[in-house]
Amino acid sequence: VAGPYDEDMLDVDWNTPAWSGGVDDGRVSVVKTDGGNKAVAVRYPEGEYGTSETGAQWKLMFDDSHDHVRLSYRLRFLAPFDFVRGGKLPGLIGGEGNTGGGIPDGTDGWSARMMWRVDGAAVQYVYHPDQPQHYGEDLPWADDGDPIRFEPGRWHEVVHEIRMNK
Repeated sequence: VAGPYDEDMLDVDWNTPAWSGGVDDGRVSVVKTDGGNKAVAVRYPEGEYGTSETGAQWKLMFDDSHDHVRLSYRLRFLAPFDFVRGGKLPGLIGGEGNTGGGIPDGTDGWSARMMWRVDGAAVQYVYHPDQPQHYGEDLPWADDGDPIRFEPGRWHEVVHEIRMNK
């Protein structure tokens, strides 16, 4: 059913996430797509920034038995969408889930999330032991050297695939 997406729906659809943000704030809804399918829509209000005011997130917990993890999803930014500076999209984290500054030491976790940057440039935003600065490293997505960009109004398929160094 199209309409608001709430915590009860989140629990059913995502096996009761450890925590969430943005759902109870009314920034998530179910919408019908052009092809008649349903999609989860997340609002990024114009002029706002930060996770307390934009987007949504939830954390799923897995045990440590996985040596290979794959996440894929389709997304579309409604036109017109002004990418401005950047924003985070769903991705994967492990261990302590290093985010928000600090360099992982190789035993305390990692993160690999998708982001958009200026003009919709797609990057993999990664926290890893060899990152060159305090905050994560942008690994640009490119095709023959040209940046891959998200285009408003077009569906894009994103695939994250992580293999653990065990």
